[in-house]
Amino acid sequence: MDQYIILGRIGEGAHGVVFKAKDRETGELVALKKVPLRRPEEGLPPQTLREIKALRHIQEHPHVTVGLTRWYRAPELLYGAREYDEGVDLW
Repeated sequence: MDQYIILGRIGEGAHGVVFKAKDRETGELVALKKVPLRRPEEGLPPQTLREIKALRHIQEHPHVTVGLTRWYRAPELLYGAREYDEGVDLW
């Protein structure tokens, strides 16, 4: 976490708190999710592993279009949709 400067809190859900942060080295803006481990001996919760898998998939196949900021990803893509059309760009 020392690598980032926390700029503020974006939101909170059932599985953690999301913060807006800036990478100290590159200046890149990122979202960081802090996930509480209720039972550390059991490892990461399954929903956290699913989120990581979805984000890795998106990173491998980025969907960036003109008119949307580079960091925006439609919820469909975050949840792992394999097929989508221009509808993901309308919001």
